[in-house]
Amino acid sequence: MTQVLDRDGQRQAVLRHLTAPYFAPAGLDVWAEAIDRCVREGLEILGGRERADLMGDFALPLTATVGAHVFGLPPAHAPHMMELAGRLFGHEHARTPGMRAAQREFGLLVEEALRTKAELPAEDVIGALVRARHGGAISGRELREQAADLLIGASGTTAIRLAYGAALLLRHPQTLGRVPAADLVPVLEELLGPRLTAPSAVGAPLARRVAAAALPALFARFPGMRLVGELTDIVWRGAIGDRRPVAVRVLLDVRA
Repeated sequence: MTQVLDRDGQRQAVLRHLTAPYFAPAGLDVWAEAIDRCVREGLEILGGRERADLMGDFALPLTATVGAHVFGLPPAHAPHMMELAGRLFGHEHARTPGMRAAQREFGLLVEEALRTKAELPAEDVIGALVRARHGGAISGRELREQAADLLIGASGTTAIRLAYGAALLLRHPQTLGRVPAADLVPVLEELLGPRLTAPSAVGAPLARRVAAAALPALFARFPGMRLVGELTDIVWRGAIGDRRPVAVRVLLDVRA
């Protein structure tokens, strides 16, 4: 797949312009209630556990459910599509048979989602891309590649901020204890650094919005949460897109 960032400047600007309104603050405000509901459901799944992997058990599933709303994925295929997107952003080598099969399956599901959206137009990210294709603003190939890039990029960016961001905050308890919930994301972005907070990154605005809803709720639900091991123990790997932590293991129910 040819990523959006690999295109020449003029085409890249055109493609970003098509979806920018949906990732602007006003565009994401439409999904605020849905994001809050997805966060609550994700925390309920963690409830009662003593241990969890914040990447696999919380961040990626939450990204899948939020992405289904924002991107306008067909309900029947949304969980599996976002699961595949997370895998393609993950730690397997891109040329393994399993990853090649995942790429093919993901491509077929993207094409099916685009056909469905052409028949049932809606005000969401994929709907905007389909309308642009019908209006001649982008080609069929650009339509498929832009949709795939956004799904994979947003999945990885959001999951990393949630899982690794929580780990960083757990290793800075003095910061976590004194920062109001409304200011948590700006402080976190200082800790994460520019590699994970670049404003031009695909899905970065959505990642900020989800983090602003999820992280305060996560720490409120599990005030005794502790990171297992050290930050340096977290293994980072990457295939398509940027690197991500393989797992972020925590103790949720810390008993004295």
